[in-house]
Amino acid sequence: MKQLIKKLLRESLISEKDLSSEMKTAQEVGISDKIFYHGTRIKIDKIDPMFRQNNSDAMKGKSSGSANHGVGLYLSPYLGFDPNNLTYAGNGSVVMKREGADNAYKWAGWGDDDGYIYLMKLKPTATIIDEHYNKIDGLKIKNIEMNKYQILLKNSIDAVWSGGELVLLNPDAVQEFKLIYRIGTKYQIKGETLNKDEIEPTLKQVLGNKYTKIGDVHRLGEKRYYMYVAGTKSVEVFILPNQVIPV
Repeated sequence: MKQLIKKLLRESLISEKDLSSEMKTAQEVGISDKIFYHGTRIKIDKIDPMFRQNNSDAMKGKSSGSANHGVGLYLSPYLGFDPNNLTYAGNGSVVMKREGADNAYKWAGWGDDDGYIYLMKLKPTATIIDEHYNKIDGLKIKNIEMNKYQILLKNSIDAVWSGGELVLLNPDAVQEFKLIYRIGTKYQIKGETLNKDEIEPTLKQVLGNKYTKIGDVHRLGEKRYYMYVAGTKSVEVFILPNQVIPV
């Protein structure tokens, strides 16, 4: 209990101090022209560092903040794939590049629902503090707690930096933020890749207007598919999850 009281007292005192000696601008850190990426299952109309606190959908919130209950928008220097050389696994999902920090595709591509990847650049004047070199006890870039966020806010700190990874706290420090990829499910019938709304017209072309779906999802090795039949004819509709679709 004494240690907790001391910690809270120290953080209270820090919040009133000038932390300018520990702060640098994005330009000084050398990241003012660097591109960062944010992957999420939520389409973002407006950057909200308090997203998790303001959103009751915990599963969706998981992929938008700095941690399960953290404040801020997590950003990675990595997409998680080479947009010029996309490679897909046997189950149809993108083969991720193994890189140092969590990549954007990892958080945009889980599940079969649509995901989104955003590009972000900071203003050169954005103020940065390093995760490892500061006076705030226990500051962790992937789980910025509310009390630490308030300290950072009082000291006009826009983002927390840690050797490539970034958590944005102040939307006003953003130079550019835009949607660049949608991660969505596509389907394949007889080698032709289709969107969901193209499945029914294609099935009618192949099987006619009267066809039946057999069971639910079937598996063939890593691949998943639906089966449709009409008389002696049958068609497999393969599921290609997590396709990278440029916006």
